[in-house]
Amino acid sequence: MSSKPTGSGLVSINGRPLFVEISGTGSQPFISMHGLGGSTNLFPIAPIIAEHFTLIRFDFEGSGQSPLGSGGLSMKKFVEDVKAILEYAGFKDTPAVLFGHSLGALTALHFASIHPELTSAVILSCPGLSRYGTPEGEASTKFLATSAREKGPFNMADFTAIKNTGPSASCVARALVRSAMQLSTPEGYAQTAEMIGATPPADFGKIVAKVLLIAGVHDQIASVAAAETIASQLTSAASTKVAGVEAGHQPAVEVPDAVVALLKEFLSF
Repeated sequence: MSSKPTGSGLVSINGRPLFVEISGTGSQPFISMHGLGGSTNLFPIAPIIAEHFTLIRFDFEGSGQSPLGSGGLSMKKFVEDVKAILEYAGFKDTPAVLFGHSLGALTALHFASIHPELTSAVILSCPGLSRYGTPEGEASTKFLATSAREKGPFNMADFTAIKNTGPSASCVARALVRSAMQLSTPEGYAQTAEMIGATPPADFGKIVAKVLLIAGVHDQIASVAAAETIASQLTSAASTKVAGVEAGHQPAVEVPDAVVALLKEFLSF
């Protein structure tokens, strides 16, 4: 029997190079998906998760260490990439725990609605309400895309580090967010922002797994109320729970112990 892949590096996923990290040897996969301007580094609780699961982290196309291809970005591609990454990791038919932060939460919702048979549980970190089809949503994603192309994510990093964290966040937490933002390329960030604005909500009625929604009480981007609204629409989910934590938009970075405690209770490990 062939061994499952481990380690990190660029891997051919659906014909495109994506940066993938795999650690742990658990029988169940746990896949972590970052937010806009993020990378695999914004999941500092990785060593704890890898003690109990096979942890799979990756950078979306055009983010972190995954280069931007020439075919454009779409939620359909992101969902297909998640499925292919699970297969690459040796989990073709094994339901996975999905952990998605912000953009990753949007992706997790779409994956869980399209592939309920491959989803055992969903953790949504700072999920926001859909920006699709709203003037405010179109304006905000256009602003982010334009800023990335004109200023570059490197010059947006300091603002992003403050905007993404709560008032009690440590300097180390803000530095981690800043460094992830600096990895982003202008066009990769811009196209990802535009893709978020062009993505309609997932079909919540097709999500049947249990769902934990983690929201930062000081989040300036995705509020606790937004998480509660999403939870109220997950009418077919096995269960839903909204948990507010003392953080801004990066709970796993700002209050990792609180997030781990929630995951241990939710996943029973």
